[in-house]
Amino acid sequence: MKNFKNQTIFIGRDPQRSQLLIAMNVGGKLKCAGVDNTLTISNSVSRLDLATKSAHCKIDIDDSGNMKITNLKDANVTYVDGTMVACKGITESSKIALGGDQYQINLRDIKKALEGLDDSVDISHLKKVWDTYQEDLEKISKVQQERNRRRMLPMLIGVGSGCLAPILSISIGTNSLFVTVPISALSLIICLKNYMEKDTSIEDKKRAKEKFEKAYVCPSPKCNKILQGEFLFVHQRGKCPYCGATYRCEGK
Repeated sequence: MKNFKNQTIFIGRDPQRSQLLIAMNVGGKLKCAGVDNTLTISNSVSRLDLATKSAHCKIDIDDSGNMKITNLKDANVTYVDGTMVACKGITESSKIALGGDQYQINLRDIKKALEGLDDSVDISHLKKVWDTYQEDLEKISKVQQERNRRRMLPMLIGVGSGCLAPILSISIGTNSLFVTVPISALSLIICLKNYMEKDTSIEDKKRAKEKFEKAYVCPSPKCNKILQGEFLFVHQRGKCPYCGATYRCEGK
């Protein structure tokens, strides 16, 4: 039940009918749900009362997904793998029974009931979407900078040839034109090549933004609107600014 990290799940009998109940904090309030089970629940299982937060037992899940079950009253009886316990670490494969009649509970059924309670949406994938977009923009910027440097090369060659031509012509005893003409020709060739090279930075940025906006959306089925701002800022807000869906981040 790693999707419910840092949560406490209360477990007990429905006081109104023969059904197992679970309760969990959702949006600051305890909400409960029935757990499907073919077994008739025994009166030896203590009732779950939201008003007093009393229950037969509770399961605490830490930030690593580790689970611990705790018997909440001395009069209650809780078993893990056939052994009576007051508090014990468990896994999803542990066999848990409640009450003197050893009413069997299945953690998979409890997990299913919890998923019905939790209306939050996972946004852990948005971090990768944001990071990829920033990487794409950085690559486009580097290509554009390199292109600008190449376009300045003919000017630098021309300035350099103008300064060096007299010196070279004197040192090698030749007309300065024999120095400047080849260099000017080289500058012209480079200039023409740079001119013919298409600057695609605007189109590249547009494509990167379209790709980003297509993926950087609220994952709630009732929303799907483009989110604004950096990933951590969005996550710290805790809710979608449009539909109000509560966010969780399983990757953290």
